[in-house]
Amino acid sequence: MAKQCTFSANQSQDLAVGVYSGDYLTVDSCTVTVGAGIGIQLTNDGTGARVTNNVLTGNSSSTYGIRTLLESGSPTLSGNTISGLTNGEAIRITGGAPIVTQNALTGCKYGISTTVGSYTVGDAADTTKHNTITGHTTAGILADGANATPAILTNNISSNTYGVTIKSGANPNLGNANQDGNNKFLSNSTYCIWNRNSTGTVSARGNYFGACGGGGFPVTCWNGNVDTNNYLCTAPFTQASFGHPGIVEIGSAQALALRAAPNPTGGRTTLHFEIDGSAEVEVQVFDVAGRLVRRFGRTEYGPGEHAVLWDGATSAGQPAPAGIYFFRAIANDRLTRTARVLVVR
Repeated sequence: MAKQCTFSANQSQDLAVGVYSGDYLTVDSCTVTVGAGIGIQLTNDGTGARVTNNVLTGNSSSTYGIRTLLESGSPTLSGNTISGLTNGEAIRITGGAPIVTQNALTGCKYGISTTVGSYTVGDAADTTKHNTITGHTTAGILADGANATPAILTNNISSNTYGVTIKSGANPNLGNANQDGNNKFLSNSTYCIWNRNSTGTVSARGNYFGACGGGGFPVTCWNGNVDTNNYLCTAPFTQASFGHPGIVEIGSAQALALRAAPNPTGGRTTLHFEIDGSAEVEVQVFDVAGRLVRRFGRTEYGPGEHAVLWDGATSAGQPAPAGIYFFRAIANDRLTRTARVLVVR
């Protein structure tokens, strides 16, 4: 077990793990600063592996946050926060059938890229376990190749250039006649779903593309052969977001998502948050003992992404000591989950 550990800027892999049938491994609550390679890589049989609640931060040289280079097995990838791999991929799945739930992926080239199938991104049976996949410069999810047939169900895939890109014969299931997709697609700047295949139709039934207009139709944001029948006119997440790190519902069809970047930081970092509707938001910073370090006043914000800069100082103007701190936000008098940041001096 690796728990509450720190790995920083190793050249090839920060943590490479070979898991064999019958073995069990947990990597939990670790902080990984990804160097020019891979943050956490799983190989061999991933059945007994659990990669949970870790914070991985990369840079323009980083390749993958988490990579499954597996022959078989279903490792659990859950509750991880991965950001900053601007030329890389937060999660790369090239083997095995991982269980991918409750991850917050933001600010990378790709959120999830996959070349294999037979697993689910999200949890069709439990909306509290959805992934939040936002702010990626190329695509939130890339399905690439004829073997890429995952089920992509119950995720927040918003504010990317492309939400889901499908190519080279890939055929993911984003919802079908037997199971709604329950994915939430909002504000993806080019297409929410782009099927680049010249043949075949991608099934994307029962998803939310924004509130329906007077004619009863949502905003059309997909391209290529995509079946978007049975679309939803209200967001699929209600109280679901309370189960996700860093995201919380604040009203009807409204949610607020949090992330801090850079993380780790030498002092200055920015809390980025996105809301679906207008809300009064107050940002606070606490230390690991629960003491209030800094408070930013209540401000009315409109829909979209916003940012609050913390200069690393306490309310007295002194540099906060190195350690773990927590951002939290109060939106419309309802407390959100926290976003964790590591300060290194």
